[in-house]
This record gives sequence, structure tokens and C-alpha cells, in this order.
Amino acid sequence: MAPADAVASVVWLAQHGRQGARPWHLALEAFAHGLPLSEQTIRSAWRNVVKRGELPVERDLPKPSDGADLSEWAWAVAERSTDQSVKALLPQRIRQIDAMITAAGVPWSSAELATYDRSIGNDEPVTRRDVAAYTVAAVLAGAPELVGPAIAPHVRALIPAGAANPMASMLEFSEPSIPDATDLYDADGIALIPNGDLRNLYRQLVDDAPLPLLLASWQAAARLQTWAHDECNAVEAELQTQTADGSTLRWMLGTAFGLHRLMLCLALRDRQFGTPERAETAVTLLGMHVGFQRLRTILPDSDYQVLAQLLPDFLLTFFGFAVDTAESPTLSATDGRPIQTDTP
Repeated sequence: MAPADAVASVVWLAQHGRQGARPWHLALEAFAHGLPLSEQTIRSAWRNVVKRGELPVERDLPKPSDGADLSEWAWAVAERSTDQSVKALLPQRIRQIDAMITAAGVPWSSAELATYDRSIGNDEPVTRRDVAAYTVAAVLAGAPELVGPAIAPHVRALIPAGAANPMASMLEFSEPSIPDATDLYDADGIALIPNGDLRNLYRQLVDDAPLPLLLASWQAAARLQTWAHDECNAVEAELQTQTADGSTLRWMLGTAFGLHRLMLCLALRDRQFGTPERAETAVTLLGMHVGFQRLRTILPDSDYQVLAQLLPDFLLTFFGFAVDTAESPTLSATDGRPIQTDTP
């Protein structure tokens, strides 16, 4: 008699196998479903997610030797890879809600926010192609392309024209008390943001992350999509009834400080959000999980409370913060162990 696990796997594959599905798609889905797979199979599937970031043009533009400055090569690849059609910067639903808020007469630049933005209204126009090319170059070159002033105009490109964005201002203008992220190193001298191809970092993450953390990343990506649609529904409902309140305020604060909007963009894709897209989002969230853990080690005394206003509880928990919602959102660092989230 066949073992129960083997029977369960055969039944699951019969139910979920489909024409055109790649083996690593099915492996990720089976892993998320809890089927018994070898660790080698699981790791291989996650490596294929990172491999999706490889660009065909790289075959014609070989990477420089180790130790060489990658910026020139990265920009050459970026310019070639974005010659084709460039998608809209923001998913359609985000653009529609932004337009609804503007039409309702709600100001994007309140006096309180404008006080903290030294460049409001002075930003140079950045095109969709500019942002796409910069994103590719930043991934391929790493820290040299990720200094604050380089990021700032692309952050502003993701918000309504004339909107205040204190986060972009902080990136653009250095402050002695706020070091650039590219200047942060841990006690072992390892940079928070490494030089060179960031895809190498993600390859290492999917190779080294405990399997429960990979599963938690997948589950967080699934919950992120549900959260994003719920956020949109709540804002639309308030605007349609002319009762702009908590959800609309959270949307606008998220626009001003960036992280909330980034999460929305990850989840609200104009194309189908299938297995590959969910896996890419999961790897991005995995990188953020590790990044937040390292950041808290490097800057243990920083105030992370603002995150409670910008991110949902399940993401705060996944990123390693203990959330106390008894009265109002407050955060504390966890011990950094892999976090298991609930199945969506």
C-alpha cells in the first residue's frame, strides 16, 4: 500500500496540475500547501523565482570582472532592457483612487506635511521609462545607485503632482542625525546595502532562509494582496459617501511616507497575480524581513513607531516587530527568530 503522503501528493497534483504550468510553479504551490517535498526541490523552486530577474540583454552585455565598478554596465543593461514598452508606474486602481481624492478637493500637501518637505513643487519630471531604467540599474549595481539623492526623484514620481513627501525630502537632503542607508554597517563591517548585483543577495537569502521563513514569506505575500484590495475598497467607500476619514487619511499618510504605497504597488498588479508574481513578492518581503532585522541591530535606538501607522499588523509581525493593539499600535522588537504566519 502506498504511503499516505505519496497518495496525498498524487491527488494534489491531479487536482492542481495544469497545461503550461512549470514544475517550479507547482513545487511552490505544493510547498505552500504543506505537501512533503525534499528541501532540494523547495530551494530549487525558490532559486527559479530569483532567476526571473535575469534579463535577456545581459547575454549581449557581459558583466565586468569581480571588483569592477558595475554602474556603467548596469546603466547600459538598464537602457537596453527598457527600450521596449514601459508599463505604467502605478497600478490602475491606485491612480484611480488618487484621482478621486484630488477630485474631492482633499489637499495632498497639508501645512503640517509641507513643513517637512524642502523640495515640494520643485521636483524635476521623471518619466515611466526613467523609473524603469533606474530600478534595473539599482538592482544590478547596488549601493552606488541607491544613495538617497538618487532615489528621491523616483519616489516623487510615484505620488500625485505637487504632493508633499517628507520621505523623499529626507532622502534628498542629508542630515547629520540621519545617515544614508548606504553608509550603514553592522558590527562585522557588513553593509546594510551591498555593492554589486543585488540578485546575488536574494539568491543567498533563498538558499539560507529556514524553510518556515520561506513559507511565512509566501503566506505574507498572499495576505498582502487581500489587504491591498481591502484598503482600496475602504478608501473608495469613504470617498463615494463623502466621508473621507481614517482609511483616506492612512492612504494619504502612506503616500507621504512611502512604505504603505510600496506595499500597495507590490500587491495591486495590473497583470494577473499568479504563482510567479506571488513568489516574486514573497522574495521581496523576505528581503525586507532580513533588512529590518539588520537595521534594528545597526540602529537599535531608532524610533520605529511610525511603521505602525503605515503597515498592517501581519506585516509588522512578519518583519519582526511585536504588535500591541490593545489600545493603539505600538511596536517592540522580537528576538529575531523566523516568524510563522497564519495560512491565508
